[in-house]
Amino acid sequence: SLTPIDFNVFTLLAKKTSGGGCSVIYDRKVLKDSENKKIIYKIKVQYEGPCDMLISSWNWVYIPKLEEGYSVEFQVE
Repeated sequence: SLTPIDFNVFTLLAKKTSGGGCSVIYDRKVLKDSENKKIIYKIKVQYEGPCDMLISSWNWVYIPKLEEGYSVEFQVE
């Protein structure tokens, strides 16, 4: 069973990525840009190999609750 998330304390972010290959490497980072009042979720994806297999991920992450006036920006490379 999944651990419940207290949405009064946390924010859940998710961004779906998909591509073709035999394997995949993810590099995920959550950054806070205080000057522009936004949270940036950066996802770098590297698909490898000559396979015709579709590889997908929702890239879930939960973070402390968004502060008032903040927005979220997703960046996928």
